Amino acid sequence: MLKFLGLNNSFMYKLTDVVAEIMEDYYPNVKESANFVKDVILKEEDRFHETLNEGEAILNDIAKEVKDTTKVISGKDAFKLYDTFGFPNRVNRRVCRRIRINS
Repeated sequence: MLKFLGLNNSFMYKLTDVVAEIMEDYYPNVKESANFVKDVILKEEDRFHETLNEGEAILNDIAKEVKDTTKVISGKDAFKLYDTFGFPNRVNRRVCRRIRINS
């Protein structure tokens, strides 16, 4: 999903040093923990990308299934995509428009 924005790799963790520098006056220990924070953010970002990729694959599978039949993604599937993978319905609609089915 972040591919639409051209964001295919983790990047937010790279901001840790800049943010630590800015916040040092307010949180003196933040620079000492910067490497730990960077590792945590990187792991979270990587997992986020994995989740999006899994959800995108499932959405594509659902879309392929209904393309030749009802041409409609069920409410149950739309809710699963939102609840499990965080896909708002507008994302589902965008993918569906691209392959000419309804959500």
